[in-house]
Amino acid sequence: MKRFVALCAAAVCLWAAPPDPKKAGMDAEQLALIPVRMKSFVNQGTLAGAVTLVARHGVVARLDAVGYRDLENREPMRSDSIFQIMSMTKPVTAVGVMMLMEEGRLALSDPVEKYLPEFLPLKRTWRPFTIRDLLTHTAGVNTPEMIHNIMSTFGATLADAVSYYAQAPLEFEPGAQWKYSNAGIAVLGRIIEVVAGQPYERFIDERILKPLGMQDSFFFQSENSSGLVSDSRLRMRTLAIAAGGVLTVNIPSVA
Repeated sequence: MKRFVALCAAAVCLWAAPPDPKKAGMDAEQLALIPVRMKSFVNQGTLAGAVTLVARHGVVARLDAVGYRDLENREPMRSDSIFQIMSMTKPVTAVGVMMLMEEGRLALSDPVEKYLPEFLPLKRTWRPFTIRDLLTHTAGVNTPEMIHNIMSTFGATLADAVSYYAQAPLEFEPGAQWKYSNAGIAVLGRIIEVVAGQPYERFIDERILKPLGMQDSFFFQSENSSGLVSDSRLRMRTLAIAAGGVLTVNIPSVA
């Protein structure tokens, strides 16, 4: 995991240089067709706008922005516009878990109830589900209907969400099936909070985003942000879904 963070840091530094298709060993004429194609999607109304980046061997070969970041007000897209990356937040959460594992603060084979005792009363005939099960979407954590109420609640936390998940029976025996799970990732986010002794979003910011120099990446838009956010929905203020889909970045920062 340390190697992963180091590689990401190197990528952030490399982006500071202007795109160089020749150095990347790529055909500049062919790369120039990418924004033309993306612009056609904008003209067709398929996309409001897009930012595309092509890199090879650690060198950015092409970076383009087309269309609008705010379609209603016709504000043009910029290459440093900020987007909510939705479920690509999940790998970032997984990195946080793996960092804690490398530090010896948890093990992937640990039962989740070791850190979250609210899952202890869960009636079951199967083995307890583990952190590994959560990471691989094989834990069977259920999503009760009532969770939708908390998802829309201002200020709801990961602890609030997990308290609801713990009340629902597992959908299947841990490890027996694969099923994409937002609930499972939320539970991982809560485990990070318990093990690290700090809020999930602060851990990710201090241990991953800041060390990588990702200054335009955040969970909630602040009053001092750059104003380049491309979607007004980013103003949502619930942490209940933070671990699975709230992280916001600009494309160059994750090159």
